[in-house]
Amino acid sequence: QLPANILSQIPDVDTRALRFLLSFLTSEGLDTVPLYVVGGYVRDLLLETAPNDLDVALCLRDSRDDVDLRSLVGKMSPYPTVVMVVKAQ
Repeated sequence: QLPANILSQIPDVDTRALRFLLSFLTSEGLDTVPLYVVGGYVRDLLLETAPNDLDVALCLRDSRDDVDLRSLVGKMSPYPTVVMVVKAQ
């Protein structure tokens, strides 16, 4: 659990994007794949400044052999408008 002062800085659009990604992973049977928030986003939260982009990383090392980033992005193709809108906000 993150401290309240950190949680309060996470923009609603980022929360929705993270929920979407976790839901997508679950729908692909990958609910055990770790999704990490990384990079400048974490730095901005720690410095208590508004993050301007959402940096995420997946660890696919222990996933099925047929799962890679290219295949996951390909399966997300029905959702490009949602992903683009979330990123643009």
